[in-house]
Amino acid sequence: MAEALHAKLSDKPVFILGDNDRYQEITQGTNPGKNRALETTTNPDRKAELKKALLSKEQQAALARIKRYTDFNDLATQSSLGQEGVKRQVKITVNKAIEEAQQKQQQRRQQAQRQRRTRRAAHI
Repeated sequence: MAEALHAKLSDKPVFILGDNDRYQEITQGTNPGKNRALETTTNPDRKAELKKALLSKEQQAALARIKRYTDFNDLATQSSLGQEGVKRQVKITVNKAIEEAQQKQQQRRQQAQRQRRTRRAAHI
């Protein structure tokens, strides 16, 4: 569609507006609306300029900080929380897994007790 507009209205500026979900770009690394709008720009220098202009300096800095801590090793060695930060995150996950395992074990015990009772009742 953009190409058709450019061809038909070559002497007029054509503006393509795209949905710019910055939060999605920061958290998921993708921004389909912005990407599709940028695809209509044929000038590579302008495309790079537009990409940079879409995030403020503060947002670019926040994104850079987020990217620094991409795994536990980064958190332990580069974060002010250090190994304590890793312990906090791991502890939550480990405790949840232990609780779930204990619940499953308890359910198995209860099921085994019900089966034993059923067998005894059947023998009587």
